[in-house]
Amino acid sequence: MEQVTQPAEGQTDGQETPFDDRRKGNAMLILIAKFLAIFSLPVLAAILWKIRSRAAWACAIAALAAIAIYSFVRIPLGDYVLNTSLFFPDGFPNPSQITVHSVAVAFVFGTVRESIQWLIMRLKVTKLRAWQDGVLFGFTYAAAAVVLDLIAFSQRQLMRTAVGLGTTPSVGNQTRFEAIVSLRELPLEMVIDDISRALPWGAVFYLFFERSLVPIVLNVGTSLAILYSVRQRKAWPFGAAILCYMIVTIVRTSGSAMFAQRALMELVRSSEFLSYIFSFIGGRGAQIFLQSTVLWPAVLAILPSLALALYIRRAFIRTQEEHS
Repeated sequence: MEQVTQPAEGQTDGQETPFDDRRKGNAMLILIAKFLAIFSLPVLAAILWKIRSRAAWACAIAALAAIAIYSFVRIPLGDYVLNTSLFFPDGFPNPSQITVHSVAVAFVFGTVRESIQWLIMRLKVTKLRAWQDGVLFGFTYAAAAVVLDLIAFSQRQLMRTAVGLGTTPSVGNQTRFEAIVSLRELPLEMVIDDISRALPWGAVFYLFFERSLVPIVLNVGTSLAILYSVRQRKAWPFGAAILCYMIVTIVRTSGSAMFAQRALMELVRSSEFLSYIFSFIGGRGAQIFLQSTVLWPAVLAILPSLALALYIRRAFIRTQEEHS
C-alpha cells in the first residue's frame, strides 16, 4: 500500500505560502532601506534647503545643467587621461610616476569640473547671488551626482551577482546589459538575498559616509567658492575649489583607507600598551574601532572643503553687511 507523505505544518507541496510572500517582501524592504540609507541624504538635503532658504529653482536647474555637461565631457576626457599607455609608453610606471599621474588626473578633472560651474554661474539666468544660492547649487549637484552613482553602484552589484550566481561566466564574455538581463533566469528572492548579503549594515554605514556625506561637504564647499569667485571676481576661490576636489579625489582613489587600517593594526601589534588597551575593550569593540579607521582619510580629506565653505559663507555675510 502506497504511503502518502504529508507536507509539514506551514509548508505546501511546491507552492508558496503567505509566509514566503512576507519573507520576500521583508527582504526587498531591507534592501531598499540599505540603498536609501546610502544615497538619500543629498536629495533630502537639497529639498529641505530649497524650502528653508527659498532660493530660486533656477539655482537647482543650473546645478543639474552643470553636472550634465561635466558628465558628458568626462567620458571622452577620461578615455584619454586615464590611459596610462599614452603617458608611459615604455612599460608599467613605477609608484612615483603613478602618484604624479594621479595628481595630474585629479587636477585635470577638477579644473574642467569647476570651470563648467564657473561658466554656468556667470549666466544671469541662473539667479545665483547670495551664499544660500550657492549652498542649494552644491546640494543639488551632490544629489544629482549621488543618483548617477546609485545607477552605477546598482549595475556593479547586479553584475557581481550575475557572475557569482553563475548566470554569466565572466564580465568579459558578455556586455553588462546582457549579464544583468541574464538574472531573470533566477528567482527574485535569490538575487535579492545575494545582493543583501554582499551589502551588510557595516558596509552601508561606510558607503553612506563615502557616497553621501563626502559629496555633500565637497560640493557645497566648492560651489560656494566658485560663486564667490564669480561675484567678487577673484581667482583664489577658484583655485581653492580645485584643490579641495583634488584632495578628495586622490584620497578616494589611492587606497589610503586600507593603508590607514593596516598601519594601525601593525602599530597595535608592535605596541604592548595598545595591545593591552584593545584586549581591555574586548574583541568586538576593538573590531569596530579598527573598522572605523577606514573612514579617517575621508574625514581628513573633507576638512578643507568644510573649512572653505565656512570661510566663504562668512565672507559673503561680511560683504553683504558692507554694502547695506
